[in-house]
Amino acid sequence: MENRQFVIFNVSEINKIDFTKVLETSESTLRKSVDNTKTFVKWDGTEPSFISTLTTKEGPYTHAQMLNILATSAWSNPIPPYESYNEDLISRVKFIKVPKGGKTMYAPSFGAKEGDTDFYQLLLENEPVAEIEVNPKSEYGKPEIMSAYSNIKGQGLGEYLAKKVLDIYLKDEVFVRATDNSKKFWTKVGAKVANPKDKYLLHFTK
Repeated sequence: MENRQFVIFNVSEINKIDFTKVLETSESTLRKSVDNTKTFVKWDGTEPSFISTLTTKEGPYTHAQMLNILATSAWSNPIPPYESYNEDLISRVKFIKVPKGGKTMYAPSFGAKEGDTDFYQLLLENEPVAEIEVNPKSEYGKPEIMSAYSNIKGQGLGEYLAKKVLDIYLKDEVFVRATDNSKKFWTKVGAKVANPKDKYLLHFTK
């Protein structure tokens, strides 16, 4: 990412973007500020010619500079506090990454082969009580949470485990494919709809 550059500009100028010249592919893939007034594009190498026509542009910024900008309150909503958080129970669990070939609560999701995805668990008295599966190299080009399960409900274990996993993978974006049953949980933890045309594709952004 040494040659990657970013430019921020007002959403009123989205119509000027030539999506064949940037890493975003369409308007639906653009990330917007919390107040929905600004967005940005990124590219590798030579600056696209349309950038010079943007009258509200800020930048260009490097990848490191952009990560700092995206971490501000103008671009990121903090993950909300846990609900039904059982501090006594949480203090007794152990967070682990399951070693390759180790025992998991469920098999890899969506036909993934063993070893293609990473599993993380919370152990209580050396037995797994919650588990999240992550594909670190998903079809979206970012990490994707494939599945999540907790056999102790309503005590905050799922949220605690999700936060632990996000601490590892959330460099700029993490995707999650939700269902009708899981969408409420993921939105409570802090996920947002990633694509307005696909209400079940959620993401966390930093």
